[in-house]
Amino acid sequence: MNDDVQIATALYYGLYMDSNQLSEIRHPLDRDMIDFLQYDKSLVNRLKYANFSIAELETAGIAISHNNYIEKYRTAIVRSEPCDPNILGVIGDFVIQVDSIDVCVIFNKCSGGYKLSVRSCTLEVSANELVEFLTAGIGNGGGHISKAGGFIFAEHFEKISGGGSPEKYFQQKMDEYFEGYNVVNYTDEITEPEKLRRYRKKPGIYGYVRSEDIFEPGTEFKIRTLEGDVFVTSREDIYIMIGSRGEVYPLEKRVFNSKYTAIEGKFTGEFEYAPSVINIAQGRSYELMPLARRCRSGSGAVILAKPLEKFTKVFTAWNYEAYMAGSSGDMLCYTDGDSKDVYVVKKEIFDTVYEEI
Repeated sequence: MNDDVQIATALYYGLYMDSNQLSEIRHPLDRDMIDFLQYDKSLVNRLKYANFSIAELETAGIAISHNNYIEKYRTAIVRSEPCDPNILGVIGDFVIQVDSIDVCVIFNKCSGGYKLSVRSCTLEVSANELVEFLTAGIGNGGGHISKAGGFIFAEHFEKISGGGSPEKYFQQKMDEYFEGYNVVNYTDEITEPEKLRRYRKKPGIYGYVRSEDIFEPGTEFKIRTLEGDVFVTSREDIYIMIGSRGEVYPLEKRVFNSKYTAIEGKFTGEFEYAPSVINIAQGRSYELMPLARRCRSGSGAVILAKPLEKFTKVFTAWNYEAYMAGSSGDMLCYTDGDSKDVYVVKKEIFDTVYEEI
């Protein structure tokens, strides 16, 4: 693709426009395009700043001056006049810069319903999760951690609102959302430890790569996965694990030694996206499978776990950019002897991977 700068530029700008200015990137191949396409930066910059008219600027100004602020949740709800969907994003980008606002929902009435744009600058609220909550059963939505968009169908909204206004509906949903989840941080003390039960991993084959086999110690790199990028610094005691479904995650050597036993042979598998890591300073990508060795989970792989009683957001020691989300019935897990190694495993996966001791 980089043999022709015009093709590379077209691909980059197409991705830029389709992903809300690269804010809604999900697949690792898209992130590869951002890192490695050699495009005409001057042309892309000119295109970036030629999107709005004076009339649209006035629409944004009127909307901003009539916001509904919910102090308890540091949230703003803003109605706009009918406009291009991109204008909703512009309004949201401006509103979220207010020091007392962490989350904002911008909406307007359009053909067939209501268009939404959501912004968040707090780690505890993922914009794509919130917009999916606001549109559940009456529309659709999706996006990224900090930016998301959605649509609510008018006919569905009328049935559930009883003739109420969209503003009232959003206020009620905000109450439900913010009062409807717990937060667990890896730095917290374990609550209700008496509910934890002991489990071990069932025998299984996994892959692993020592970070020092790829990078010099101290090298900052990111693990590219289907769920997003995880940032790690290479050390002698940092391993990169590969699961049977191609999932990738970092693990300290001491934890590896307590849970797994290295065995002969290369780890093999075919996955939707080849597990890879990227040197942040160099922007160079390295595939993991050619270096992956095999290991077997053993009886020493003991964890403490309990079912979640409420939707919970878990902040792990590794991924400082986002939280793991668990629903009621999913399992909150701790490595035995290490209360800071906390994570969530979906109920259906947990039952196939673990057995109670």
